Amino acid sequence: MKDTSRDGQRGRLNGVHWIVPLLSLLTLGGFAFAAHNVRAAETSTTWPEMTAESRPWTYWWWMGSAVDEANLTRQLEAYQAAGLGGVHIVPIYGAKGYEDRFIDYLSPTWMDRLRHTVVEAGRLGLGVDMTTGTGWNFGGPTVTANDADAAVVHNVDQVAGGQTLGTTFNPVSTQALVAYSDAGAVVELTSLIRPDGSVDWAAPPGSWNVHHVSQKFSGRNVERAAPGGAGRMLNPFSGTAMTNYLVRFEDAFAGYSGPMPRAMYCDSYEYISNWSPDLLAEFEQRRGYRLQTQLPALFDAGSTDTVARVKSDYRRTISEMMTDNSIATWTAWVGDKGMQTRYQAHGAPGNILDLYAAADIPETEMFNKKRDVLIAKFASSAAHVMDRRLVSAETGTWLKEHFNETLSDVKYLADEMFLGGVNHIFYHGTCYSPEEAPWPGWVFYASTQMNPRNAIWRDVPALNDYIARTQSILQSGRPDNDLLVYWPISDQWHDASGMQQHVEVVSNDWFYDQSIAGLAGHLWSRGYTFDYVSDRQLGEATTSSGNIAVPGGDYRAILVPRCNLMPEETLRQLVDLASRGATVIFQTSLPNDVPGLADLTRRRSEFGNLLGTLEPTPVPGQPLQQANVGQGRVLIGDVESALGHSGIQRESLVDHTGAEFVRLARDGGHDYFIANQGGFPMYKWITLATPIQSALLMDPMTGQTGAAAIRLNDQQQTEVLVHLEHGQSMIVRTFTDQQIEAPVWSYLRPSGNPVTIDGTWHVDFVDGGPVLPGSFQTSQLGSWTKTGDAEAERFAGTARYSIAFDAPPGSPGQWVLDLGRVAESARVSLNGEALGTLIATPYRVVLENLRPTGNVLEIEVTNLSANRVRDLDRRGVAWKNFYDINFVNINYQSFDASNWPIRDSGLLGPVRLWPMAINLSGHWEPTVISIDDFSSTTLDSHWRQSTVLTQGAGATVRYDVTTNGGEVTWRYTGANDKAQQTVLLRDDFSLQVGDALEVTMRILDPSGTLAQVFGGLAVDGGSVTPTNRSKLFAISAEASGTIVLVVGDGNGDATLSDRVSLPGNYANGDSINLRLTVTDLNTVQASYSVDGDTFVILGSPHVLETLAAFGLYNGNARSTATGSIAFDDLRIIRLWDDTSNPMPGDIDLNGRVDERDMAILAQNWGATNASWTRGDLNRDGRVDARDASILAANWQATTGEAASVPESSAMALIAGAAIVGAFLSRGI
Repeated sequence: MKDTSRDGQRGRLNGVHWIVPLLSLLTLGGFAFAAHNVRAAETSTTWPEMTAESRPWTYWWWMGSAVDEANLTRQLEAYQAAGLGGVHIVPIYGAKGYEDRFIDYLSPTWMDRLRHTVVEAGRLGLGVDMTTGTGWNFGGPTVTANDADAAVVHNVDQVAGGQTLGTTFNPVSTQALVAYSDAGAVVELTSLIRPDGSVDWAAPPGSWNVHHVSQKFSGRNVERAAPGGAGRMLNPFSGTAMTNYLVRFEDAFAGYSGPMPRAMYCDSYEYISNWSPDLLAEFEQRRGYRLQTQLPALFDAGSTDTVARVKSDYRRTISEMMTDNSIATWTAWVGDKGMQTRYQAHGAPGNILDLYAAADIPETEMFNKKRDVLIAKFASSAAHVMDRRLVSAETGTWLKEHFNETLSDVKYLADEMFLGGVNHIFYHGTCYSPEEAPWPGWVFYASTQMNPRNAIWRDVPALNDYIARTQSILQSGRPDNDLLVYWPISDQWHDASGMQQHVEVVSNDWFYDQSIAGLAGHLWSRGYTFDYVSDRQLGEATTSSGNIAVPGGDYRAILVPRCNLMPEETLRQLVDLASRGATVIFQTSLPNDVPGLADLTRRRSEFGNLLGTLEPTPVPGQPLQQANVGQGRVLIGDVESALGHSGIQRESLVDHTGAEFVRLARDGGHDYFIANQGGFPMYKWITLATPIQSALLMDPMTGQTGAAAIRLNDQQQTEVLVHLEHGQSMIVRTFTDQQIEAPVWSYLRPSGNPVTIDGTWHVDFVDGGPVLPGSFQTSQLGSWTKTGDAEAERFAGTARYSIAFDAPPGSPGQWVLDLGRVAESARVSLNGEALGTLIATPYRVVLENLRPTGNVLEIEVTNLSANRVRDLDRRGVAWKNFYDINFVNINYQSFDASNWPIRDSGLLGPVRLWPMAINLSGHWEPTVISIDDFSSTTLDSHWRQSTVLTQGAGATVRYDVTTNGGEVTWRYTGANDKAQQTVLLRDDFSLQVGDALEVTMRILDPSGTLAQVFGGLAVDGGSVTPTNRSKLFAISAEASGTIVLVVGDGNGDATLSDRVSLPGNYANGDSINLRLTVTDLNTVQASYSVDGDTFVILGSPHVLETLAAFGLYNGNARSTATGSIAFDDLRIIRLWDDTSNPMPGDIDLNGRVDERDMAILAQNWGATNASWTRGDLNRDGRVDARDASILAANWQATTGEAASVPESSAMALIAGAAIVGAFLSRGI
C-alpha cells in the first residue's frame, strides 16, 4: 500500500500553519499548538524503522512436510511482498493425494528444507521460528511410556490387624505403597515389596487402608502430528523426559549446516498429565514433608482444610517442576543452540506468570469471541516484570467461520492484543500450498486463511503496515505501569476439589472466581496502569528511591487484592520492601493465614509475628489505615483512596466510553497507544497523567503524523486534543521538556451536509476467480452479486468502480470522501493519484487533489472468498482432502458452505463528499441526517446482532430504524410470555455529534398493548412485569389509549408509580417515534413523538442506557425514578432547534468568548454557507467583519454576561477587523 502520509503538506491545509507561530506569540489563555522552539530528535517525530520483528509474523503449517524449494521460495517472496516479517514452521498432517511428497520430520531431507527456508528468509529480510516438534504438544515416536504424559493410578486395599496383603504389586512401577491405620499410624511399605510382588508385612492391630500409587500413560498422543512426528505426548513435569526428548533434536541439528531459526516454540498446554515418576521426590524436596504421609488427603479423604492444604502443596510442586525442570531444560537447550524460546504457558496447571517468564518471548492468544485483555496481561506482565522485550500473540484462531473473516476483524483483534500488552503479532495463519494445488489450495482448520489464495490477501499489506507501525512504537518503548498487582494464587490452589488446576485463556473462571479479577477490572476501567506479579517474581524485587525495582523496571506501589492466604516468605518480602521505602497497599484487609501443610504451627507463628510488626492507624477523612514501616508504608483499605493518598494518578482518558490505552516510556517522553472501542467518536481534550510540554499524533493506519493541539485547563493541567472515530486507534507521543517542530495535525470536522456523488458508475472486474465476471454500468450502487450475473454471484476478488464528477459548488476548507458501506476493502485513487487502502470503518479518505471539474474517481473493492467457497460446496467439488481432522467448521463439525447466504460484495455506498473544516473546540454544528421509514432490509454478515430478552403479553410490534444514510433494522414480535428481541446493526454504524437516530413503532395488535422499547419491562393493562434484564424504560399503550412512560433503575425495579402519562388518546395503528440527536460528546437529546405530539426527555444516563440496547455503550449508567421521571446527573441541554439564541460570540459553545472562538473565526474568514460553529455569528451565511464585531463586543464574556448582538457600528467593525487582521497577517 502506498503510504498516504503527507507530513510536509498537512500543516498547510486550510492555512493551519498560522496557528503555531501566532498562538505562541499571543499566548492566549493557555491554548497552543506545539510551537517552533526546540527541534526534537528526528527519530522522535517520525516512525521508528520497520524491522522484521515489528512486522506481523504468521504460523506456517507444512502439511505432510510436503515442501519443495521452488514453492518455499515463491511463498516466502509473497509473504515478504505483502509486508510480513517472518514465519513460524509447524509441520502437521498431510493432504491426500500427495503422499509421495511427504517428508519425515527431522530427516536429512526435512533438515535440508529447513536450511533452504532459513537461508531464503534471510535473503528476503524475514525471520523464521519453528515448533520443537510437530502439531502440538511436545511428543513423538521417541517418547517412552515412562517419559510420556502420565495419569496417576491410585488404589486402596483394606487390611485388618494381623492380616497380610492379598494383592501383589509391581516392584518396578510402584511409586508408593503406604498403610494408614484408623489410629493415625503411617507405615511405608514400598521397600517391602518382594520380587514376586508380595509384600513383607503383616498389619498391626487395628483397621488399615493401604494406598498404592503408580502411573500409566494417559493415552494422550501428539495432536495433528506430521509424518515422522506421531507418538505419545511428553510428560510436562519431568526434566528427565524433556532431556530425553531433546536427544532427537540434538542429533538432527548435529548434521545441520544452515543458519539457525530465530526461535523454538512451545504451544499452549493441552497435556492431561497429573503425575510424574519424580513427583514424590520433588515434592519432598520442595515442600519439606513426604507426600506419602498424606496420600489419603491427596485423594480426598480427611478434613476439607487438610485436603485443600495438601492439594495446594501438590499444585505448587507441579508448577515449580514445569518451571524449574521441564521448561528450564528446554529453554537451556534452545539457548545453547543460539536461539530464543517462544512459549504459550496458558492452559498449564501452574503459575503461568512464572512459566511465561521462563521463555524469551511469552505468547498469549485469544479465541473467537473469548477475548479478555485482563487475561492477555498475564503474558505481558511476565515480560514486563522479568525484562522480556517481546510479547507475542497467536492472532486469528477461529476469528469467525472460515472465509468470513475480514481485514477489519483482524485489525480490531490486533488492537485488543496491543491493549493487553502484546507487541509481536503472529497470524494464525497460513498454510504452505504448492502452486499446482487447485483453489483454495491446502488449508488448515482453526485459522484465518491469511494466504495469497484468499481474496483478502490483495489488501492485506494495509493491515500489515498498520500492525508494523503500531508494533514499531510498542517495541521501542519501555512498559510504564505504576502498579504491581500481586496474584494470590495460594487462595486458588487452596481447594479441596480436583487435582491439577488448568489456567486457560478460553475458560477463564479460574480468574473471575478470584478477587484479583474484580480489582484488575476496576483498575483497568479507571485508567490505572498495572502488571501482575507472582510470589517468585516478588521475591526478586528490591527498592529504588521509594519505588519497587524488578528486573524489568520500577513500579510506584505493590497492590495486594483481598486474600486469605499468603506464603510467609511473601509477607516477609512485602514488609521488608516497605521498610526500605516502598508503598504496599492491601485491598480491604491483611491476609489471615499461610497456605500448605508443612510445619504449619511454626509458619503460622512467624506469619502472625510479621503482621504484628504492622501497627496501622486510621488516615483522617479516608477509608484507610496506614502503618509506617521503616522508610515506607503499608496502606490497608479502599484501593482508590490508597492510590490517591500515594499520589498515583489514573489516566482519565478512559472516561470516554470505549477508550482504552497502553502507555510506554521512552527517553524524553511517553507513547500512548489509544484505541476507541466505544460506539461513538472520541473528539475531546484529554488530560494525561504524565508531564507534557508538547505532543505528536501518529496514525498507524495511514502513517500520518502531526503536532497535537495542547492547552492548559482550569486546573493548569496540560490537555491534548484527540479525535478517534469508533474502531480507530492513535499513537499520542508526548515530550516532557521539548517543544517539537512538526507539521500541524488537521482536526477536520464536518462543516455542512454531505453531497452524494451521483452518475454512472463503470464496474470492471480486475482480479480474482473462478473467472472474471463481465463489466457493467450502474447509477445505483449495490452488491455485485445482485446484477443477475451468475459469475459475479460466486466471484471472489476485486472490481474497479470508476466515475467522473465535478466538485460541488462552494469552497470548504477540505473535502473528505466517504465510501459508505464497503464489502470489504477498498483502494482509492482520484485523478490518477492513489489515496490509500481502506480496510475498516470509517471508509473515508481526505481528498487533496479535487478539481473543480472533470474528476475521475476509481475505487477497487475486494470482497471475501465466502461466495466462491459456497459455490464449490454447492457444486460438490472435492477440495477438503486432508488427513486427521480434515477441515471442520467453527463448531468442529463437517464443513459445508453450500447453504450459506450469498454475501454482499463490492461498493454499496452511498459515496459522499463531506465538506470539512478544522475545528479546535471539540464542538461543531450538527448535521441532521434525513431519515426515511422503511419496512425491511436485506441482512448479511455485515450486520452486528445484539439480543436481549423481554417479556410481553401477545404484543406484536414492529420497529423500523434508519440512521446516517444506512439501514438498521430492529424488529420485535412477541407472541409468548417470553419473546426475543433482536437488534441488528451494520458493523460500520456509529453515532457522531449532529447525527440523529429515529425509531418508528406502530401498535399492531388489537389489544392495544405495546411492549417496551429498550429493555425488559412490559406494561399490560395497568401492570408492570420487570425482569432482571430490565434497562431503562418502557412505552405502553394501555387500555385507555394513554401512552405511558415507565422508568426503571436498570435492575428491573419499577412500579406503576414510576411513570408519566403522555396526554392524548392514542389508538391502535398510531405511530410512536423516538428520535435521538447527539448534541455534544456526552449528551444525547431524546424526544418522543406520538401522533404528532412531541415530548422531550434529556439526560446522559437515560441516553446511555438507550445506546446500550443498541450495543453502542457498555457502561454502568443508572437512573432512578420515584413517582416521576428523574435521572442521576440530569442534564437539561439546549435543543438544537433552539440554537438561534446561543451566547453571542461563543462560537465553540463552551460558555466563554475567548481566543478559541477568535481562532475559529479567523480560520474560516471569508467562508460562505457557513454555520455558527464556523464563525457566522450573525447568521447571514458569511464569516466577515460583522461577525468579528460581535466577537469583539463580547470578548472574555462568560455565560450570563454576554451582551446582545451589537449593531455593526464603525468602531465595532474596526475592532473586529483588527482582531482578525492580527491573525491574517500571520499567514492565513
